[in-house]
Amino acid sequence: MRFIRKLYEEIVYSEYGELVVTTIVVTTLFLIAYIFEVPMLLLLENTGLVNLPFVFEFATIMVIILIVSICSRAVRKNYSIRMVIYAFFFAISAGLLFVAFAQVHWFTGHVSYDSLTIFSSVGKLVAAFGLVIGSSLPLVNKLRNSRKGLIKIVILTFWLMFAIIILTINKRVPLYTLPLLGARWQILFEYLTAVLLIITFAIHFRNYSQEKNKFILKFMNGVAILIIAQVVRLTFIRYTYLYHFIYSFYMFVGYYYIYIALFGYNIESPVEELINEEKQIKLYAENLEVIVDRRTTEMKNNNMRLIQEIEYAKSIQQSLLPPRRLNFNKVVFTSEYYPCERLSGDFFDIYRLDDDNIGMYVLDVSGHGVSAALMTMFCNNFIKSSEKLIMKYRGLKPHRNLKHFYEEFNKMNFPDEMYMVMFFASYNIDTKLLTYSSGGINCYPLLMRKDGTKEYLDKSQGFPICKMSDFFTPTYTSETTLLEKGDRIIFYTDGLIDNLKNDTISQETLEEVMYNYRDLSLKSLNNKIKSYLLTEDGQNEDDITYFIMEI
Repeated sequence: MRFIRKLYEEIVYSEYGELVVTTIVVTTLFLIAYIFEVPMLLLLENTGLVNLPFVFEFATIMVIILIVSICSRAVRKNYSIRMVIYAFFFAISAGLLFVAFAQVHWFTGHVSYDSLTIFSSVGKLVAAFGLVIGSSLPLVNKLRNSRKGLIKIVILTFWLMFAIIILTINKRVPLYTLPLLGARWQILFEYLTAVLLIITFAIHFRNYSQEKNKFILKFMNGVAILIIAQVVRLTFIRYTYLYHFIYSFYMFVGYYYIYIALFGYNIESPVEELINEEKQIKLYAENLEVIVDRRTTEMKNNNMRLIQEIEYAKSIQQSLLPPRRLNFNKVVFTSEYYPCERLSGDFFDIYRLDDDNIGMYVLDVSGHGVSAALMTMFCNNFIKSSEKLIMKYRGLKPHRNLKHFYEEFNKMNFPDEMYMVMFFASYNIDTKLLTYSSGGINCYPLLMRKDGTKEYLDKSQGFPICKMSDFFTPTYTSETTLLEKGDRIIFYTDGLIDNLKNDTISQETLEEVMYNYRDLSLKSLNNKIKSYLLTEDGQNEDDITYFIMEI
C-alpha cells in the first residue's frame, strides 16, 4: 500500500500529473464502454439521455467558435502567425461541423446522413491540419505589415460562413448536395485526423520540454483527449448511442481544454502580468514616501558630514593665513579674506624674512572650492621655505622665488588645466625699498603715496604658474620702488574689482577711496572698502582677498 500511495503521489503531483490522470480517466471510461457496451446502452435508453450527445456536439461547435474569437483577438494584439492559422482553420472547421449538425437535426431529408457525416469528418480533419501547421511555427513569428490584411480575412471567414448557413436554413433549402463518398473515404479522414493529432501532441511535447509553459501542457491535455476521441470513433465505427455519447463528450472536453490553454496564454496570462505590475506599482507608490524620506535623511546626513569635513578643511586653510592686523617695526598691515565658498582659491601671506626684511605675496588659483584650496596648500609650502636661509635668499630676490616655484609646480602631476597667478614682494624696513615680481598677476597692486600721487606696481611682467615647462621657459624679473612714511599699498586679487562676478568696488572707485582716505586711519580706509563689498557666504561668484600695507 505504501508503494501504491507513493506511486500515486509521484504521478498526480508530478509535472505531467494532470495529463496522466486525464488520459487514464478517459481511457478507462472508453474501456468500460467497450466491455460493457450492451448494459451501458440500456442504461442510456432507460435514463432518457440518448439526446445528450447532440448537446455535446453543439457545445463543441460553440467552444470552437470561442477558440476562433480568442485567436482573432490575439492576432489583433500581437500579429502571431500561429494564431492566424488557428483562427483560419478552426473557423472553417466550425463552419463544416455546423453544416453537418444543422442539416441533420433541422432539415433531415434534404441531404443524406452519410454525406453530412463526411462534412463532420472533413471539419475535424481541417482543425487537425490547422493544429499541426500552427504548432510547427514558433510563437515569436509575426506578420509583416504588408500581410496584416490577412487578419481581417481570417476574422471574417467564420462569420461569413455562419451568415450563409443561417440564411440557407431560413429559406429551408439544402446547402450541399454532395454525392455519397463512401465509408472508405470517411474512415481515411478519421485515420488521417488521428495521425495529425498525434503529430500535434509530439510537437507540443517537444515545445514544453524546452519552454516549460503551463499553457502548453494544458494544450497537450486537450489534444490527448481528442486522440482518444478518434480512437473511440474508429472503434465504434457503427453508429450506437453509446459511441455517440462518449465520442461527442470527448470531443467537447478536448476542444474545451484547447480553449482554456489559448485563453490562458492570450488573455489570462497578460492580464495576470498587468495585475502583478499594477500591484507592484501600487506597492511602490505606497512605499515611495517612506523610501523618499529614508533617502532624504541619508542624503542630509551625508551632506552634513561633507559640510563638517569642509568646515574642518576651511579652518585648516584659514589657520595658515596671517593675522588680520600685523605690525613690523611701524610697518602696519591689515587684511580681509572672503571666500565665495567655504574653501577658497585665493591665498596670501605676510611674514618676516629676517629682522630687517618682510616677505609678502598674494595668489589666485584657477577656480575655487576644494581643488583650488588644495592647491593653495601646495603653494604655501613651496613659496615660504621652512629653512630660514633659503627663505631669506628667495625672499630678497622675488624673481628667483617665482622661478623656483614654477619649476616645482611643473614637477607635480597636477591637471594641465590648473594654473595660478601671483605677486611676490619683499620690503626692507631700513632702506624702505620694496622689491617685487609678478607671476602673471592680472591686477597690479595700487600704491597711493602720502602726497596723493598714485602708481601701479606693474613694471614686472611675469608669466602665470602653469604646466608649460615642456614647451616654454619663462623669465621672471624683479623691480623696485622706494617708499616713504605715510605711503599705502593695496595688494588684491581680481575678485575685489570684478563687478561681473561680484557686486564689488570698481577700479576707479578703489583709486578714489585710497586717495580720499590717505590721511585717515588705516582702519577707516579698510572699513570704507568693506562697505562696498558683499561679505556673506554665497553672495559672490569669486573669492575676494586683499591686504593693505602702510609705511
